[in-house]
Amino acid sequence: MKIPLSWLRNYVEIDSEVTDLAHSLTMAGLEVGSIEHIGDKWDSDSLVVAQVIQLEPHPNADRLRLPTLDLGKGEKAKVVCGAPNLKVGQKIVFAKEGATLFNPRSRKQEILKGANIRGIESKGMVCSALELGIGEDDGGILVLDDECVTGTPAKDLLSDSIFDTELTPNRPDCLSIIGTAYEIAALLGKNITEPESSYQSGDTKIDDRIKISIQDPLNCPRYTGSFIENVTVAPSPLWLQDVLVKSGHRPINNIVDITNYVMLEYGQPLHAFDFNKLEGDEIIVRQASESELLQTLDSQRRTLTPPMLVIADISKPIGLAGIIGGVNTEIDEDTTDIFLEAANFNAANTRATRSVLGLNTEASYRFERDIRHELAPIALKRATYLISQWCGGIPAEGIIDTFSAPYHIKTIEITEARFEKILGVPVAMKDIWNIIKRLGFEKIEEDVPQVINVSPPIWRSDISIQDDIIEEYARIYGYDNLPTSPLASPIPSQGSENPQAVREHMRDRLVSAGMNETISYSITDLETINLFDSISSDQQPISIANPLDVSKKYLRPTLVPNVLETLSRNRRTDQQTGLRIFEIGRVFLPLQTDEIDSMPVEKEEIVGAITGFSASTDFWLESDRLMDFFDAKGIVEHIFRGLSGALSFAKSDGTIYETGKTADIFLNEVLIGHIGELKSDLSEFYDLSASPVVIFHLFLEAIQTVAQVQSVNYSEPSRYPSSFRDLALISSKEVDSESIVSTIMKNKLVADSFPIDKYEGAEVPGGKYSLTMRIVFQSNEKTLSAKEIDRAHVQIIKSLEHQYKISERYS
Repeated sequence: MKIPLSWLRNYVEIDSEVTDLAHSLTMAGLEVGSIEHIGDKWDSDSLVVAQVIQLEPHPNADRLRLPTLDLGKGEKAKVVCGAPNLKVGQKIVFAKEGATLFNPRSRKQEILKGANIRGIESKGMVCSALELGIGEDDGGILVLDDECVTGTPAKDLLSDSIFDTELTPNRPDCLSIIGTAYEIAALLGKNITEPESSYQSGDTKIDDRIKISIQDPLNCPRYTGSFIENVTVAPSPLWLQDVLVKSGHRPINNIVDITNYVMLEYGQPLHAFDFNKLEGDEIIVRQASESELLQTLDSQRRTLTPPMLVIADISKPIGLAGIIGGVNTEIDEDTTDIFLEAANFNAANTRATRSVLGLNTEASYRFERDIRHELAPIALKRATYLISQWCGGIPAEGIIDTFSAPYHIKTIEITEARFEKILGVPVAMKDIWNIIKRLGFEKIEEDVPQVINVSPPIWRSDISIQDDIIEEYARIYGYDNLPTSPLASPIPSQGSENPQAVREHMRDRLVSAGMNETISYSITDLETINLFDSISSDQQPISIANPLDVSKKYLRPTLVPNVLETLSRNRRTDQQTGLRIFEIGRVFLPLQTDEIDSMPVEKEEIVGAITGFSASTDFWLESDRLMDFFDAKGIVEHIFRGLSGALSFAKSDGTIYETGKTADIFLNEVLIGHIGELKSDLSEFYDLSASPVVIFHLFLEAIQTVAQVQSVNYSEPSRYPSSFRDLALISSKEVDSESIVSTIMKNKLVADSFPIDKYEGAEVPGGKYSLTMRIVFQSNEKTLSAKEIDRAHVQIIKSLEHQYKISERYS
């Protein structure tokens, strides 16, 4: 936003250098991107106020004229001028030969030289706003107010410095001169002078002239208006044109210019309607009808659709709410009575309408940042006052103020103790109050000297808790001025029972197992939710109020589809490499309750998936082996090493897994997840049918309730060599591999055991399968002999035969 320093001085005393003030604002969070200095190269003798006392035609050119100018102090000049708006009696800025001006052709500052124009010598020129560098209008000369004294240096009248501020979205209050003035007042220790807004009303009562009907209070929570009759539409006075031009706005007429002026002053957009162009005596705020047409003030004919919000009379739309007015009620030179609007419109609806129509305006820019409702009547009264002063209008008695859901700004308790805890240094309440009162805070109640209750400024929508106020104090006081001190509180320890410690342990173990972590959006569509039966049929998924994409407007109830989509996307770009990915994230489930205020349940999950060729090919039967259920099971077992609790698996039937290739996962007999091979139809749906996809789905919060990270204790590895044997077994399909491993591990000479091959075929009897187990034998006391390993081998076979009726395949 462009902010002229001369305008700021109307509200706050500024006694610091311009560059110092810009630096202070930037350090306080209101970044000044650039400073434009107007008139810094003007010479007091070369650029002066002059008056046109005579105007003659140029003898050799129809479009040129010869004005005679009074430069004051008895000095006169006669020059050539082509401006169409030059008239006798006008006060203008005259540049003498040698003055430095902006050349519109070269776009540079240049020294003015005398010239012979069509046979007439001209040593000087009458200046436009563009040539003076205070605006972009070069269609005519800059006309000054009649009160300006001839001979006065233009530097004394028009020079200025303009801050161009770069604001963050959470500070719409600084899209205004008043908001910025409060920042400066707090930084410089000054007080604010509020602008005048009281006016004398006429005999007409506003309720007798117009009524307001709000049909969509959700998108228009507050609407205020005033009626002013007998106005005179004319060019604005110089002071008003000057501030608008310096702020980057083109002057139009006094009515429109005042609405723009107050918008920049308070940050509250306003709009003026020609009252006599309205049909009926009612303003209606409603949603647009399907394919309704409105020609806006930019001369574009626009097709509107619901839920776009419009301002309408009884027969037609007359403006796009919060964005732009319509041509059909435009202020023109024949306007005598006006209806002035200052309202509050829903930020999301304004943003959606602006986006669909591709229409960006100063008004929409502010409404999209959720300005406060309280600003509407304040800005309305200020604009009404200015119109009555400068446009000859007579305001009706009272204003219309329709507020569908009035509320009070809540008070916030602030304490010295909290300030010290956050800032790390003690701060006296009197020092806190001395700063925040200059930002516009009001003291509501003071219980004890160390505790007070305050109300935030009405223009600050970003302050709701005590820590916001602490931030306000710190940035105005200056972060650099806060002394360095030790931490105000002890560093929190992360014990082994800490849920975060469990999560991070599992994340680290997944990465160490060769898995790659992914992060995906938590938004999904209804088709995906139904595809995975993520919620029961009597429940509704959690929908988003304002989705960016209407096709995806639900919060995910499971991570599985997200992981599969990521897997599919990677598989399309790489057909050969084995893929191992996982994601840790939150899912959202509806409560099983009919209560209106019930909130959805958030839970945290870990989902991993593997597919493609294994990276390990050290088994004697393998060449390039596709990863399978047992690879995923091994990863799960790897994850839980270092966590307390007994991990176990049990056969199950999952809706998304192949029958006989899925299991429930338990920790200390508590269900903590599932593992299984994805069904072939789902694999085809995600273009992953080239190789099996195995998924493990873990419920992190359930794990955190029963597990904690175990202390890492060093145990010396055995000094003696290990030896392994592969044991081929014939087992009933009713016996799972986990049970077999558990039995083998009970032998005191077994250091490790795991399955390396599973086979079902013609050579194996029905109802059974062949499972090859690798058994690692090792002792911590000696080197095992072949006889000792043979005895242990026989003992294992006898135990399996006794417990599960398992036999050795090649006995």
